[in-house]
Amino acid sequence: MKSFNPNYDKLKRSDFSMCIMKKSYYVKGMAALAVVLAAVGCAKKDLYDAEAKKQESATNFVNNVMGGRSVDGNQTWSTATATTLNVSSEIAEGTLKVYASNPVGQSVAPIYTTTIAKGEQKTFTVARPSDVQRLYVVVYDSQNYMRYQPVNVTGNNLSVKFVGSEAEQASSRVMKAPGRTFTNSHEFATAPADGDFATELPATYVTDANANGGGQGVNVVIQSPIIGYLNLWNAGSNVYFPAGNWTVNGQYVGQNSKVYLLPGAHVTFNGEYNLNSEQAALYIASGATLTATNISYNFKLYNRGTIYTGNMSQYANGWVYNEGEIYATGQVAPKNNFSEFVNANKLEAQSMTVEGSGHVLNMGSVTIHGDVSVNSNNCSWVNDGTFHCKNFKYTAGSWNVINNCKLICDEQFYITLGDGQGEFKLDGSVECNTFFHGTGITRMAGKSIIKVAETLTCHADADGRYYGFYGPESNNNGYAVVQAKKITASSLTQRRSISYRNYLIVATDDHWEQCDQSDGNYPYWDQGNNVKMSLKNKNDITETITPTDCNAGIDGGPIIIDEPTMYYYYAFEDLGTTNDFDFNDVIVRVSAPVNGQSSAQIVAAGGTLETYVTYGTQENPTQLGGEVHATMGSNTTSVMINTTSVDTSKFANIGTIDVSGKEMDNLPLGIKVKGNNGEVVKVVKSVEGNGKAPLVIVVTGNDQGKWFWATERTNITVAYSQFGDWGANVGTNLNWFRTPTGAVVNY
Repeated sequence: MKSFNPNYDKLKRSDFSMCIMKKSYYVKGMAALAVVLAAVGCAKKDLYDAEAKKQESATNFVNNVMGGRSVDGNQTWSTATATTLNVSSEIAEGTLKVYASNPVGQSVAPIYTTTIAKGEQKTFTVARPSDVQRLYVVVYDSQNYMRYQPVNVTGNNLSVKFVGSEAEQASSRVMKAPGRTFTNSHEFATAPADGDFATELPATYVTDANANGGGQGVNVVIQSPIIGYLNLWNAGSNVYFPAGNWTVNGQYVGQNSKVYLLPGAHVTFNGEYNLNSEQAALYIASGATLTATNISYNFKLYNRGTIYTGNMSQYANGWVYNEGEIYATGQVAPKNNFSEFVNANKLEAQSMTVEGSGHVLNMGSVTIHGDVSVNSNNCSWVNDGTFHCKNFKYTAGSWNVINNCKLICDEQFYITLGDGQGEFKLDGSVECNTFFHGTGITRMAGKSIIKVAETLTCHADADGRYYGFYGPESNNNGYAVVQAKKITASSLTQRRSISYRNYLIVATDDHWEQCDQSDGNYPYWDQGNNVKMSLKNKNDITETITPTDCNAGIDGGPIIIDEPTMYYYYAFEDLGTTNDFDFNDVIVRVSAPVNGQSSAQIVAAGGTLETYVTYGTQENPTQLGGEVHATMGSNTTSVMINTTSVDTSKFANIGTIDVSGKEMDNLPLGIKVKGNNGEVVKVVKSVEGNGKAPLVIVVTGNDQGKWFWATERTNITVAYSQFGDWGANVGTNLNWFRTPTGAVVNY
């Protein structure tokens, strides 16, 4: 309500003072005459007739806002619907919050906050935005880790349960981790002794020129710099390459033979090198080098020097034990007849394939420039050192695929196993750009880490198998951590699942939206009893894990939940003028309840008369704060505040309200407006106004708790074009308040 027009002061009858004008007009000529005639019309009444003014306002509202349509008889003029939640908790305790939009990965305002204890059941009412069809009930523990349940709105009385999982216990009994440091069942070859390598020539020997096929116990010393064909067909020969440069264009060395490269020997095989017998052995001493186009190791190869080759593959029993350096421009492929490859120092190759009965153990440093494929139910891949590759793909299944140290994938780590076949075991860290988890279990020791720079995609969709990430079964050594920028499912419209189990922390910026427990059409996740989920920021992890040569480490710290406040905006018309309907004469916003308490603030004052905010019935109201303009920092009532632009520093707190058991969108908030001669007009939010032209509307804030009201003299249906349609049919255009179409304030 704005101040009286100055022309009214020239009239002698005091009764005229109740002809209240909402805006301050400066009139001249015919306009002044119109004002006087209006005043004379008002003078015909002994007293100001508020009910007549309401009727005039109602008529104008129907014409100017509703376009001549009637108000829906069920219209409450609130964008919220009272919804009862029945929450019970077996396992979750802490701060309970209810959200109207998914809080995962984003900071949104809760519409209700309280506490809950284990074993407790709570029933309360929330003011749900009427256009919202799913609510999110979250319990934050003492460290601010989340456990949450979405619930589809199927009525106005909903139930949510935080229950334990029998499946977790059953699965743990079936697949129990063997310990913090995982061990494999395959027995790898042991390291050679120092004495196994030759550092000097034997006392007696023949040369390659007169070896005559070699033979059991015959010592052959190479003396020709270039050998066209080394042909030692008799079994049991001992071949020595002393220091120097040697080239062999072709060779055949019989079974049970041993070949020694002494320190300083640099041997080049211009073709593929093999010894053709699993009983044969090659010893390369420190300081020696072997260069070959390819190496087929169906024999025992012990290296303390340096090997340069293309492919290193196996086609019969045999192994490599590398304590030196190996550089392969092609593939390393232990994949048949129990072949194995043990790296105790440095291996660099283009790719690696482990399948069949092949076995790999790394205790040093491995760099694979391309892809690693582990694909067999009978193979082993064990990393006790540093393993670096482009992509790591684990398919089929094995119980001996174990990373006890540091695995780095420049691109993707991929796991999809046969149903019930094998696991990936981790006691160290995995770092990758993306991670794909299909069927199978990733079993993690305490303080082990999976760090995914971008997206972790889940597709573990075998019902009842509870595939996914499993932390340790006790917290003796700390939690395991899965950290990813984003976690999603391979399909967001089909049934997909992932399990998080045991003592595990899952931290991400963005997790796909959980579905209602009763909704089987959307992807879901299964959160075990002891799992802690941090779903707003991937760096929100309380565990500190010290970086080591075998672990990427985590710098933990407290989790701070910094969220906006949800507000419900009570926007009043003050019965001044009865035809602009901008609903900004007084705007009071009330915060969503926290443990039954809400704060009230005045955020706008479009009227220019002495005005007060009240709480309670029209007959017996309690005043909240002082005069509206003064409370907002103005020394005069003639100034309109926050109706063209917004200065948030003028938002004024006017008190705390106990809203326990009350509906947030139907609080008895009102305004009391005093005219020039002390006459009082009251407007109070009441159910008695339902289905009629409103003098107050209640609007819920957006995800950030904000609503943008119409600017001065902007009709509400201009600011929000769907407002009138919603007024005529309360079941349509429920989200009208979210998208302005005309002039609104911004802040």
